[in-house]
Amino acid sequence: MADRSDAEPLPEDVVATLSHLLQPHDPVHAALLTQIAHATVQSRCGRGCATVYFDLDTGVVTPGPVDPARHPIVAEAGIVAPDGQHVGEVLVFARDGYLSWLEVCSWSDAPMTALPPLDQIEPYNR
Repeated sequence: MADRSDAEPLPEDVVATLSHLLQPHDPVHAALLTQIAHATVQSRCGRGCATVYFDLDTGVVTPGPVDPARHPIVAEAGIVAPDGQHVGEVLVFARDGYLSWLEVCSWSDAPMTALPPLDQIEPYNR
């Protein structure tokens, strides 16, 4: 196991966004929710967006079920600006049953440098 003493914990806004998108009644989501406490920041988007890649101590968590129809995107939501315009998307990725990254996509040329407030994140009903 790698030394995780200098690992950056997940920021509160990342934890809140993951908790907002992952629904406890869904078996895939429920497993990933339990992994959040064991995840740290592996890296961030190199282009300045709010995307975060996770490092997960797989020695202390159990992998969740893999749904081939949703793998690797296990949750997604639209980002709606205060004026009601859809301005982007947030996606949760998992690989082999493990939480992998939170991606933030902007529909404009400018990257979203911060996660939007939770009231601007509308999960897609699929």
